[in-house]
Amino acid sequence: MFLRRLRDGAWKILAIDDGRSDNLETFLVDCERATDVDQLEALFDEIENGNLNPRMLPKKKCHHVAEKIWQLTQRKVRILWFYDKDHTIIVCLAFIKMTDKTPNAKKKRAIALRKQYFEEKQAAAN
Repeated sequence: MFLRRLRDGAWKILAIDDGRSDNLETFLVDCERATDVDQLEALFDEIENGNLNPRMLPKKKCHHVAEKIWQLTQRKVRILWFYDKDHTIIVCLAFIKMTDKTPNAKKKRAIALRKQYFEEKQAAAN
C-alpha cells in the first residue's frame, strides 16, 4: 500500500494509492466534472487549514457509513475515509454515487483498506 500526501496543515490528508481506478488521485484526474473537483479541493483546503473538523460538517456533507468509515459528499462524488491519530485523515477511495445508498462493495473495500493500513503501520513500528 502506498500513501500520497495531499495536504499537510492543521489536518493531514493522505490518500491510499493501490493502483486501482477508485483511488482518489486517479479519480480526480479522470473526473469529468471540474466543478466537483474544485469544490472537493476547496473542502480539503478548509479541513487542512483547521477551519473544519470533518465530523462537524453538516450530515449531507460528511457522515458515518460503516465501521469507522466516513463519507465526504460533493454532489454525486463520494469519498470514503477514516481517521488516524494526530489529526490525520486517510482517504480510501472515491467514486460517483449512482444509487441512494453507498454500495456495500465500496464500504467493504474501505473497511479492508483501513484494516490493511493499520496492519502495515503496526508491522512497520515493530
